[in-house]
Amino acid sequence: MIIEICDSLALDLQNLTDEEHGALIGLALSRSRGYNFILASKSLLHALISLNDIGALAISTYRKVYSDQVQWKNLLSSFNFRVRVVSSGQQVSIHSEGSVEILQIPLKDILFYKLDDRASLIAENLTDIEFYVRISKSYLDYRKVVIGLCYNEVNGGGHTTKDVVSSHFKNNNGVSLCILDSDFKTPWCEYGDTAKGVIDIIPNFPFARYITTKSREAKNIIPTIILDFFASENKLIRQSVSKIKQLIDDHERNPVKFIDFKKGMRLKTIKTSCQDTNKFWSDSFIKAGLLKACNQSNDCQTIKTCKCSLIDGLGTDLLKCAVKYLEKEKFDFNDIDEYLKSEWIFLCESIIPYIVSPPRKAS
Repeated sequence: MIIEICDSLALDLQNLTDEEHGALIGLALSRSRGYNFILASKSLLHALISLNDIGALAISTYRKVYSDQVQWKNLLSSFNFRVRVVSSGQQVSIHSEGSVEILQIPLKDILFYKLDDRASLIAENLTDIEFYVRISKSYLDYRKVVIGLCYNEVNGGGHTTKDVVSSHFKNNNGVSLCILDSDFKTPWCEYGDTAKGVIDIIPNFPFARYITTKSREAKNIIPTIILDFFASENKLIRQSVSKIKQLIDDHERNPVKFIDFKKGMRLKTIKTSCQDTNKFWSDSFIKAGLLKACNQSNDCQTIKTCKCSLIDGLGTDLLKCAVKYLEKEKFDFNDIDEYLKSEWIFLCESIIPYIVSPPRKAS
């Protein structure tokens, strides 16, 4: 994470309270541990280096920041989120400066809200977090950015994610970013219950942020080069992937963003009470040449009981397999399908500012 110390602190450095001295020490420790970048003007850093009350280790760290800040400042200014530490008379707030979101916090509150710790990534499960971090690494490689990553992983546990998020910010456990599946089943669909539960509780809490996928879930943004790798040794998966790729050609509706990758899609999907939903899927499957007639004598009452499969599911381990692929195989950001690039860029640019970190400082 990126923490900027505002010049407003320089006005009263000689009259800081013990709490404020502790906050400056905590910020220095977060930099020396490789948790957070620290940015400040040269004049303020020079004043901090002269501040005997914060101790030798903190002074040494601020001296290190002074000497190596030039190396990182231009790069860090390109990220769209940072924390700004201001004088203790100001309020906690969040605002934008151009395309950069600024979380402003008074110096005296740094340790209380644990902003000297790593930022936390929260998702419905740990596999989701690992997937998002790995695609973020591929994006940094694509941009030729060499930088460390440091964060806390927090398992939301599926439908309990809102409770985990609530507990995290009620316990003042630092800055967090919750990454949620939208669960969109069509382009106009409402968020799923898990996403809505989180969105309802954190919009007005500045330390807890969230983003949602624009597609149904993380599985829907796995590039076809990875799907093809799995399909190469499994005939059933190969058939499903082939059908998925036929849907990708529908640039008007982009139905592949909303199919159920885990369970697959059945004919009952286009026999709902919503005519718009029926038309969306009917037109999509007709264009892809995948629509077929029902082979059952009795009309199915639910999608679960429907036996007419249009696309077979790829199973519950798909995302885990994608993570293993990204871990072991050389993956190039340029190999992403064109229809996925904007979403990958959105997710990566939203996540990266929370997890970038400096090298650990040797003692």
